[in-house]
Amino acid sequence: MNKALGVIPARWSSTRFTGKPLYLIADKPLLQHVWQRCRTAKNLDRLIVATDDMRIAEAAFDWGAEVALTSPRHRSGTDRVAEVARRAKAFAFVLNIQGDEPLLDPRLIDAVVEKLRSDVKIDIVSVPKSFRSRITASKQSRHRSAQLRSLLLAKRYPLLCQTFPCSLSAASGYLWFPSRRAAPVCEVETEST
Repeated sequence: MNKALGVIPARWSSTRFTGKPLYLIADKPLLQHVWQRCRTAKNLDRLIVATDDMRIAEAAFDWGAEVALTSPRHRSGTDRVAEVARRAKAFAFVLNIQGDEPLLDPRLIDAVVEKLRSDVKIDIVSVPKSFRSRITASKQSRHRSAQLRSLLLAKRYPLLCQTFPCSLSAASGYLWFPSRRAAPVCEVETEST
């Protein structure tokens, strides 16, 4: 059993942006862009949109997506993915693919699946995204501090996950601050590719 399942959690009632999955970008819903990019990944054996909202489910059905209706009680996309994963016994790997990443590179998905398949000791993989520039949080204006929320990471451990917009790695390489809020640091250096 070496199969990989991609799950895209999608919620209508987001506190930050209600209806975001169906927000139109270039005449297509944001979620459809993500789904189409994921469909071109070579290493996914199955792709499911997980939602508790019939507006999202119907739209996803219309463009050909497989949809899993999940509990409306979930507080996070990870909870929604976990519900689907519990029912997906045929898969060795389950990827939590963010539904608000319309430019997601399918090669990234393939690389994650390859990494998981290559080493049975690996339980979880976070996808790094690095930046080049020095950021000092204590010197930023209010305008800049909003941008910092998605950029804070340590120079030597540049781990900004596709999964978690703000995630820091300790020297051990472990993810220790998965959050969409500003990380609890005053000063960090960042590196970009």
